[in-house]
Amino acid sequence: MSAKEEAVDTIRFLALLAIAVLIFRSFFLSPFNIPSESMQPRLLIGDYLLVNKMA
Repeated sequence: MSAKEEAVDTIRFLALLAIAVLIFRSFFLSPFNIPSESMQPRLLIGDYLLVNKMA
């Protein structure tokens, strides 16, 4: 495989990976940060959550 073919394959792989990550984050699981104290005492400022969007 030539260097040009390897570069094209790498770019294609990275593009497909980026699309897969965007789809996953849009429909299945999304990270969130707690910016304020409105949820205290359960959630503190700066806490991170992973939200299941399928539930």
